[in-house]
Amino acid sequence: MIELNSSMLTKIPKIDSQHKELIERINELLMMGTKAANRQDTEKMLDFLGKYLFEHFIDEERMLIEAAYPKFHLHRNQHQAFINTYEKLSEEYRKNGASIYFSHLLNKSVVAWATHHIQNADVEFAFYLKYKDTNM
Repeated sequence: MIELNSSMLTKIPKIDSQHKELIERINELLMMGTKAANRQDTEKMLDFLGKYLFEHFIDEERMLIEAAYPKFHLHRNQHQAFINTYEKLSEEYRKNGASIYFSHLLNKSVVAWATHHIQNADVEFAFYLKYKDTNM
């Protein structure tokens, strides 16, 4: 399970709100994996989460471009790498259903990546944005 804690807050309301929603949905997906949830419900959650991630990344990247963030390409590459990982995870579920391997991938790829990315890349961007705004 992921918990949105103070080290993950960007102080950018739209981004923090989206991160909160993403974390709630990731946690729901994790719970589905432990409860042997209905396959159709799990696939719907995977689809929703994939679409939401895509929309979130577009919003975030738009902010990065507008701020002329110098690490834009690195940040964008991290998003793309995660989309690729998420697609493989979704494909694994559709192919083999709930399994220990799927749960391991979910925890290793989604939970670990989301936590690390938010705490590091997103918080760093928020700091840059705040610093940039206060020095103008």
